[in-house]
Amino acid sequence: MGTTIHQTNRTMLMETLNPEKMDFLTLVGDVRGKESLSDDKIKEINEHLLVRSFSEAIEKFEPTVYCYFNANNQ
Repeated sequence: MGTTIHQTNRTMLMETLNPEKMDFLTLVGDVRGKESLSDDKIKEINEHLLVRSFSEAIEKFEPTVYCYFNANNQ
């Protein structure tokens, strides 16, 4: 029988909110040949990417919105 995963109140968002901010792949770096990340690296990732609320995410990542206007048809 399958295992039920109960609510954890955690969500992983994999999206670029602001291209000028560090992202997960940049922070992890080259992991070829490594079994796991060091505690220091995990702390660094958490400092840059972990948030506990929507307002903290807005403050930390400063999402950007780009609009495209086509003068020929708008």
